[in-house]
Amino acid sequence: SKKWRNRDDSIMKVSTREEEAGDVAARQAVVTEAFKQNNESKLVDELIKGGFSCLSLIACSDEQVVGHVLFSKLETTAFPEGHIALSLAPLAVAPAMQSKGVGTTLVKEALAICKQRGYSSVFVLGDTKYYSRFGFTLEAAKSIQCEYAGEHFMALELQERALKGVTGSLKYPPPFEG
Repeated sequence: SKKWRNRDDSIMKVSTREEEAGDVAARQAVVTEAFKQNNESKLVDELIKGGFSCLSLIACSDEQVVGHVLFSKLETTAFPEGHIALSLAPLAVAPAMQSKGVGTTLVKEALAICKQRGYSSVFVLGDTKYYSRFGFTLEAAKSIQCEYAGEHFMALELQERALKGVTGSLKYPPPFEG
């Protein structure tokens, strides 16, 4: 059946939900297809199996998994008591569904869930133009030491002033190293 869409409406209507056991194969396929190889898919599997992930969110269109984003806890040193920092990685959208708002929907929904759950901040290594639309800035991450620090390393405060005056360091979970 043909899908109809207004010409000026390129935004796909997708629903998001937390990944369930029955979604694993479809999520693996989407992540592999999005990155054109399976390193990121293996990374997601290892982060989930290793207990590092705290949110694995999928996007569905017509019951099909079309996108995925994973948030994992980062190891923090010299951060304020109770500060829980997360990494956003990876974000994947099926190639046929890219540039249709699926990734934006996934990230916005996931950030809202992470904020509601009381997490303090999120770090991402990625396209500054893309991630700035969600409030990520290079400025927020610049005083944080991390092996990925540089011109694409950004942060977002989920709780007000969560990174104000913080000069600690972050370590990504071991699966990122492999």
